[in-house]
Amino acid sequence: MGTVLLARRLLITRPIAFIIMATEAVGIGINSVYGTQRALDTNTSVYGAVIVGLINGVGGRLMRDTVMGRKRKNLVPGRLYGVASSGAILVFLVMSEYLDLNVELAAWTAIGTAFAIRIIAIKFDIKTRALKDYYDPSEILVTNARKVINPIRPKLSQLKYKRKFIEEEKPKE
Repeated sequence: MGTVLLARRLLITRPIAFIIMATEAVGIGINSVYGTQRALDTNTSVYGAVIVGLINGVGGRLMRDTVMGRKRKNLVPGRLYGVASSGAILVFLVMSEYLDLNVELAAWTAIGTAFAIRIIAIKFDIKTRALKDYYDPSEILVTNARKVINPIRPKLSQLKYKRKFIEEEKPKE
């Protein structure tokens, strides 16, 4: 209970929002470590394990956002999902492969690292920025579609109004 109150005080946010953010932060670490470990289990090189871990850590959220029809926040500059995933993978690989420590200890430390990176980024509003100007190609498609649809929409409503007006003027027998 004290941990929740302390976390709420530190983040100055509602408890439900904190639970969602914390779950998401833990999920990034779990997915990253799991993907990396599974790749290492199949005798993949360390570089391959890093790629699989990143895809697993960041790709799960990307897939969820795509299925739910939300804007893909992973690919937008400003979020630290990739940084948190990379940090977790780095900590896990250093502890488990190079220092030869217990894999479970390495995994939990890496998950905690991803959690800490993400929560600190939220608390202090730390964001990345794009190397060059970012634009979302889907926004261009939506804008072009609106230009085509919007001139047609008033004509359609006028047509409905005219049809209703003509039907009212017809003499009733």
